[in-house]
Amino acid sequence: MNLAGRPTRFPFWLKILLKFSERPIAKASGKKAKNKEIVGHEVFKQEIMVISVMTNAEKNVNHDEYAKIFAQTAELFIFSLGQRRSLKVEEASYKYSHDFFFGDKMIVKLFIREIENDCIIFEADFCDEAGEIHTHGRQKIYLAKIAG
Repeated sequence: MNLAGRPTRFPFWLKILLKFSERPIAKASGKKAKNKEIVGHEVFKQEIMVISVMTNAEKNVNHDEYAKIFAQTAELFIFSLGQRRSLKVEEASYKYSHDFFFGDKMIVKLFIREIENDCIIFEADFCDEAGEIHTHGRQKIYLAKIAG
């Protein structure tokens, strides 16, 4: 959404940038694909070391940290496309299977599940170094231009 609260039509520039990007594209899926070249593909990857401020008393990662990491990864992806946009999360869901602990390396793989006129539905896999998925997240995100 733009600053006036109206939907921003951004999929055109996003589709163009992703379609002609030099990024390697990993696995393809996505039954609801509106643009099969990008939907369902891994578009961004980030490695994070779990530090003490991310953990609770049991030294595993707090659930709210996954939302922060997801938002950070999505924002870095948008910045990597040369866009300065703020992200507004409308809906978020997570499925937790294993914990990350202090000192673990977390690999966040970002996917685009669906592109609508005014938002993108991102999914992220939070994996360990062996590639095992510990958590899967999904966020519906609206983009707004940043003034300045």
